[in-house]
Amino acid sequence: MEWVDQRTLKISKRLNELDKLLLRFVRILEKYFEYVVTSSYVAILFGRARATEDTDFLVKDVDEEKFKEF
Repeated sequence: MEWVDQRTLKISKRLNELDKLLLRFVRILEKYFEYVVTSSYVAILFGRARATEDTDFLVKDVDEEKFKEF
């Protein structure tokens, strides 16, 4: 791992299926919402073994129209 700048951490690892799914999903999500990926996936990303491979997100409050568009 290395910091590219104050907001970007570069992690070199071979992407697994969960990583690929997450990346596909956030490419869609970021078109509509401000979001953050929370601790469950972050723990997996940094190599911690977990019983489940769930991924949680926090999404900034949006209006109903924006949600329907999503």
